[in-house]
Amino acid sequence: MKQRRRFKVKAQIAFLALMWSLIDSVTLFSADLSGDVYVTGVSKYLWRGQNLYNKFALQPGFDLSYRGFSVGFWGSFNVPDSEVGEADLLTG
Repeated sequence: MKQRRRFKVKAQIAFLALMWSLIDSVTLFSADLSGDVYVTGVSKYLWRGQNLYNKFALQPGFDLSYRGFSVGFWGSFNVPDSEVGEADLLTG
């Protein structure tokens, strides 16, 4: 069971690292569609001055806009514990 969890964590870290290296600040453009994809690595997660997580976390996200409508995602993934700290879906 422990080896399975380690493999899962390693696979998730490898996927996020690959995603980070391939799409860091990539911008998509077409006539009416635009967007951004980003990943940030942070040493701790602070929210309004409160320390919510004191270990390394990856915070991926994306934004897409099409003819005045936009949708986006932002999340925080606590890497050492292999858990999602927060996930937000944005529309406008």
